Amino acid sequence: PIVLAKARGDAAAARALYERALAIDARALGPSHAAVARDCHNLASLLKAEGEAPRARALLERAVAIWTRCHGADHVATAHGQFGLGALLLEEGDAKAARPLLERARATYRAQLGAAHANAENAATCAAATNFARCDRALARASQLLDGRLCGGGAAPRLGRRPRRRAGRPPLARRGAEFAPLVAALRR
Repeated sequence: PIVLAKARGDAAAARALYERALAIDARALGPSHAAVARDCHNLASLLKAEGEAPRARALLERAVAIWTRCHGADHVATAHGQFGLGALLLEEGDAKAARPLLERARATYRAQLGAAHANAENAATCAAATNFARCDRALARASQLLDGRLCGGGAAPRLGRRPRRRAGRPPLARRGAEFAPLVAALRR
């Protein structure tokens, strides 16, 4: 029924069925059973697709904790949960928290499934994406510094001693138009 509801595009029905499966498995098998972790992961995937990232994150954290207790840190199921949580964190812009999860998932996938397996490659790609997120933050900071220093948008922080100005050249703050293409490129 869940697959059918998803295939029909009936997210509300699929969500209700996932929540029902989670409640039944938790009651019948106990809240720390691997099937409960699977249900949490499935419901989190649906919630993530619906834009409910905070609830999806909590469910993914629960799934990872359960799978780690049931199977250990080096099991493929645990890696699957770590990958899902890391990808969600990366989408939310928290590359710092995502990176260790994605790297652990990648290492487990490589050890258990082989380096050429699609899961290992996907985890490696997402782990590499955390570097791009850091670059984005660095470019945003550089852009802010350039806005302040070059375009008169405020005082830039002092980074060591003051550079000497050539005679006859106006201060950088008055030459903002000269550096506008650089600022625009950094904002892209």
